[in-house]
Amino acid sequence: MAGVDNEVLIIENNDEASVWTQKHEEIFIELMEEEVLKGNKNTTTFTKQSWKYIKEELCGRAKRNYSDMQLRNKYNQLKQKHKDFKSLLKETSMGYNAVTGEVNKSAKRFRKKGCKF
Repeated sequence: MAGVDNEVLIIENNDEASVWTQKHEEIFIELMEEEVLKGNKNTTTFTKQSWKYIKEELCGRAKRNYSDMQLRNKYNQLKQKHKDFKSLLKETSMGYNAVTGEVNKSAKRFRKKGCKF
């Protein structure tokens, strides 16, 4: 094909909103579970050593660099997702308010896919 540039441009994306693959999310959750079982999670978060271990292992297994901020943001997102799903399980109507006819906003993301983890 004439006029087509076959050069490949590699762009490093260290943007805060970068997409986590499902596999990377699974690895991240497994590593956090390991640290909880080891007793390395104080009241609301992990110890500094645990965060360091999680980051090193995740980056090694995923073959991608994640920043400390990305890990903590993902942790908070997963925590909120778990909280939302847990509260929906307590409701018999899965987030639907019969009086107002409105659907709980946090229920929308679980409607088709559920909560895999």
